[in-house]
Amino acid sequence: MLKGLIGGFKSLVSAAGGGGSADFGERRKLVRLRCHYDVLVQQVEEGQKKVQGQKKFKGIVVEMGLEGMRLRCFEPVKKGLLIDVHYVVPILSAEVSTVRCEVVWSRQREKDFVTFVGVRYVSDKKDMARSWVKALLHELGFKPELIHQKRRNFRADCFIPAYYVTRAGESYQSKLYNLGITGALLEAGKDLPKGEVLDLRIGPYENLAMFGVQANVVQCRRQPGSRLYQAGVTFQDLNSRHMKSLTDYLKLLMAESWSE
Repeated sequence: MLKGLIGGFKSLVSAAGGGGSADFGERRKLVRLRCHYDVLVQQVEEGQKKVQGQKKFKGIVVEMGLEGMRLRCFEPVKKGLLIDVHYVVPILSAEVSTVRCEVVWSRQREKDFVTFVGVRYVSDKKDMARSWVKALLHELGFKPELIHQKRRNFRADCFIPAYYVTRAGESYQSKLYNLGITGALLEAGKDLPKGEVLDLRIGPYENLAMFGVQANVVQCRRQPGSRLYQAGVTFQDLNSRHMKSLTDYLKLLMAESWSE
């Protein structure tokens, strides 16, 4: 079971940001926290060629982690570039306001030409330890010892059709609000008791087929201002086919998230 989970996450992480041959232990460092910080970006080098007089442009940090971050901007940015990312708001605990990064992937959204850029930090460790990046990661509550737990409990926000049947034979046409390897958050038509076992069908969604899993209710709460409930469930007795379906769904959800 654990081996299957790890295998699924290997596939999931590989789909999230740009390939590479890093092993799973290294990949765990790529866990990132969503955020929204305004920055200024400046290209400083393309290959071995220094860039002189390149103007700064505005960007937004939308995800941060120990090894890199994801930026959103309106300027084209090429893979392989070195850029300086400057945080404009002074932070008392941060002596270094600019960190140097290498662009590892870049994608432009067709509908509005917004560019999303994945970068890794290349500033030396001493500068990074005194930088705005470390200060903001601390502010976001990022703790290295929780990296593995965060990866294992990762959930992708979604709006996927679902259908469940209780042990008493009650059925409900539902939807998922988030999905992970270990469980999901789904809409419930009534209060479901903790420990209730559901026959849960997920999908179809986009080009992915429906699949079924057994789910155990761990909590259920009424949605404010609504007659509906939200139930947190964990998946039970997952086999290789379940893992394949879950990984396919999460790959698609992460790809969609990466373009937003």
